[in-house]
Formats: sequence, structure tokens, C-alpha cells
Amino acid sequence: MSEENTKAVEKRAQEEVPEAAVTEIERDAYGFEVVDNTKTAHQDFLTAVILMVVSITVIIVSLGYWKKQNVTFYASAGFVPVLFSSGLLIMCIRLLRESLQSDSTKNMLARIKKGAIASVKSNIVHRSIIGLAIFGVYVFFMLGKMPFWLASFLALSAVLIFVRFDKTLKTVLKMLLIAALCVAGIVLLFQYAFNVPMP
Repeated sequence: MSEENTKAVEKRAQEEVPEAAVTEIERDAYGFEVVDNTKTAHQDFLTAVILMVVSITVIIVSLGYWKKQNVTFYASAGFVPVLFSSGLLIMCIRLLRESLQSDSTKNMLARIKKGAIASVKSNIVHRSIIGLAIFGVYVFFMLGKMPFWLASFLALSAVLIFVRFDKTLKTVLKMLLIAALCVAGIVLLFQYAFNVPMP
């Protein structure tokens, strides 16, 4: 296609697109795209509340360590956790304040409830929970009770087959082969090449 034909096609394409459809992406002073935070304000609100509870809990527990050790505060095991948790708490308060500027607490809770109901019904969430349950069985019930390579092979095979299951033997065999190669690679690399004892 010649250069003249290319320009003609581009000009025709620009004429066909209505002006309302051509929107300029809003960017800040640093060139980053400006995102509308009102759509995700309820997620920021929930995150801030959960992390505030975690931060306060860590601070209380860490102060308990300090009291039990009966040493100067900066020398106790609770000093660094208190510092990090205090910083996290300050950031959570700011995030909570910014999220509440977008909407009221009542509306936030209603949106969180609606999102929670949608999550409970979501097939993706169900699959994620089953995948986490497989890894939970692997970590808490298989590791240490059977050889590392066998436990890892069984757990990885189960996850891969579950994620890619399409009711064909070919896919199952392919996932078993991938799991076997991954576990063999890990054992050869760490146990033999780096001489790291496997759990």
C-alpha cells in the first residue's frame, strides 16, 4: 500500500469516529493517568478498617512483649513492630479519611455488602478457595509426613489438574508431566546443586 493510500485510509478512519468518542486521557503533573477513586472508595474504606485493626492489635501485643521483658523500650522485641504498626496506622487513617470524602459510611457499607455477596457467588472465588485448600493440605498435612518430592508432586499435580481440567486424559497427563518436571528441577537445583536440605 502506497503512502498516499495509507494517509487516505487514516483520514477516512478519523472522519468516521465521532468527536465524542475521542476522549483525552486525563494525566497528572507527572504524566500518570488520573483514576476516578470514587468507584473503589469502598474497597479503600474496607482495607483501611482491616489494617487499622491489625495495626492496633500488633501495637498492643508488642507493648505486652516490652512489659514482659522488663527492658528499655527501644531494646525490647516489641520496638520495631510498634514503629512499623504506628506508621501503618497513620497511613490507614489517611486512607480512611480520603475514602470517606468520596461517599458516606452508610453507602460504603452497602457497597461492601453488595461486593461480598457477589464474591460469595463468584466461581473464581470458589476456585481460589479450593486452590488455597490444596496448598493448605500440602503445607500442614503432607510436608514432613512424606518425602518432599512426593508431597510436592501430588500437591502441584492436584492444583494444575484442577485449574486446567477439561475432562480429557491428554490434559491430565500433560499437567502430571509439568508437575514432575517442576519438582525434579527444584530438587536437583536446591538439594544437589546448592546442597540445601529439603523439608
